[in-house]
Amino acid sequence: MDIKEFCLAHGFDMSKCAVALGGGSFVLVELKTSPVEFLSLAEDDFERGGLSALINATTNVKRAIICQLDQLLISFGYQSLRLDVRKR
Repeated sequence: MDIKEFCLAHGFDMSKCAVALGGGSFVLVELKTSPVEFLSLAEDDFERGGLSALINATTNVKRAIICQLDQLLISFGYQSLRLDVRKR
């Protein structure tokens, strides 16, 4: 299976794809809140301590992971914000 067949089989929007002959880098879509911001909030909560802060830290780590996944999927042309977490 070549890359084009793979992309079509997995529903990638090929109209948003391009080939850079001189190489290049992959650019992620910017979101309102970045995964790094969620991690920073989690660190602040963790350092504050206490049960409530630890629960918030865990929630913000989960948000960071989901945000990173959304960022990647959106960059590949998926509408991941319409999917529930299990489908992502």
